[in-house]
Amino acid sequence: GQLRQFIEKRLPGINTSYYYPTYWAPGGHLQTILRAVFQLLPPIRYVREILSMPDGGEVALDWIDDNRDTYRGLVVILPGLTGGSQSSYSQSLAYQAKLFRCRTVVYNNRGCGNSNLKTPKFACAASTDDLYHVLKFLKSKYPDLPLIAAGVSLGGIMLSNYLANENIKEKFVDIGFAASIAWNFHQSTISLEKPFNRITYNRYLGKNLVKLAKNNHEMFLKNRDRLPFDLNDVPKCTTIAEFDTCVTAPMCGYKDVEDYYTDASFVFKMHRVKTPIVFLNAHDDPFSPLSAIPVQDIAKNSNLALILAKTGGHIGFMEGLLPIRQTYMDRLFAQLIKAYLDHSSDLKAKEN
Repeated sequence: GQLRQFIEKRLPGINTSYYYPTYWAPGGHLQTILRAVFQLLPPIRYVREILSMPDGGEVALDWIDDNRDTYRGLVVILPGLTGGSQSSYSQSLAYQAKLFRCRTVVYNNRGCGNSNLKTPKFACAASTDDLYHVLKFLKSKYPDLPLIAAGVSLGGIMLSNYLANENIKEKFVDIGFAASIAWNFHQSTISLEKPFNRITYNRYLGKNLVKLAKNNHEMFLKNRDRLPFDLNDVPKCTTIAEFDTCVTAPMCGYKDVEDYYTDASFVFKMHRVKTPIVFLNAHDDPFSPLSAIPVQDIAKNSNLALILAKTGGHIGFMEGLLPIRQTYMDRLFAQLIKAYLDHSSDLKAKEN
């Protein structure tokens, strides 16, 4: 498709020899776990802005403080589940954007990024309301800058579902980048319930979700009478699926967690996307197994392009002997920014 042609022409080295995974960390599990341990944080500083939502909720926008007079583009980073602007991958992606003179902001979901909930509502993978208001606000501040949106894990799912939403006529996004997304929530849940994955990742993230609820316990108590779930059941949740069953699905108006997971799965709506999105996934991602990645269906939409690495795990993609700085994900995103800022006319010419 046209996006693939753009990538092959404008992103140097996209071929089988381009990515050199760290040889002493083979396999998806080591890639997933060790990246967060070894990657050094880049030298950036944030300035926080609080944006109110129409329902009374709030989201925190963390802008990179770089004091430039002019910018080439506007970049928004969407972190993963329970992640935020302080997550190492968020900082690293934001730093790449800064290097290309982009006005860069990290969008923290409600209650994430050391922010507090104002209403009893967490982020939902299928909900696009908050993201719409955030992007509309950002575009109103910088109407003349091209907007590049990058989502990681849950952030990439939210971005993809947003761009597939046919009810939103003006998307505000010129091109998207989504890394390590779960294409099918049902299959991802099965993968995360495998013994090692359940102990290593599932329980960890389940515990983080419960912690988010505990951090906002007073707010939930004040709204206890109108909660669609029993507040006493929340601390009992030990996995992502248990939390989604107890809290997320009823809170977002779904009849059950299966209903929620079907609506949240981008695989069922990706044919609707009309905005270019570049995806990065790995064969050995414990959150999104290879069998759950719809390679052939992706190829049917010319606005979608998938870069599928043989290894990289979940938000890993470590490369080189000492993987303390850039990952392949960071480097790929940097090249995509440069390619789009320098050659966006290539894509636009083919769209017209």
